[in-house]
Amino acid sequence: MIQEAIQKASQQLHQAELTKKTCSPVREIIGSEDIDSAYEIQSHNIQQKIANGATVKGYKIGLTSEAVQKQLGVDQPDFGVLLNTMEITTKEFSFSALMQPKAEAEIAFFLKEDIIDPTLDLNKLKAAIDYAVASVEIVGSR
Repeated sequence: MIQEAIQKASQQLHQAELTKKTCSPVREIIGSEDIDSAYEIQSHNIQQKIANGATVKGYKIGLTSEAVQKQLGVDQPDFGVLLNTMEITTKEFSFSALMQPKAEAEIAFFLKEDIIDPTLDLNKLKAAIDYAVASVEIVGSR
């Protein structure tokens, strides 16, 4: 039954992205506490995009501030995959391609190499960073 819910939610989000029409919250399908299923939905949709030619450009960690976590009622950061199809490299872009957009100031870290060490500590993380730049995330909501 959970797999059916995950499939339904994945399809709902995919359809909303294609049609540029919002959908009901995924929590109405999987519940608001099922983080594992939410990440499985994300993974399913990312894999579908990769199968259609998208490539992984990086990864995102969100909700890293305790204050923002408290504001949104969560107790941990979240994470996701950044694809080449999500990157805007021009000064101008089509606003109609976005759904309920909001802009957030971010810091983007570029790494010298992939981090695969399961015993990662702060010093190893610092050593892996090549440079950092200011970035703007355009958050959308389907």
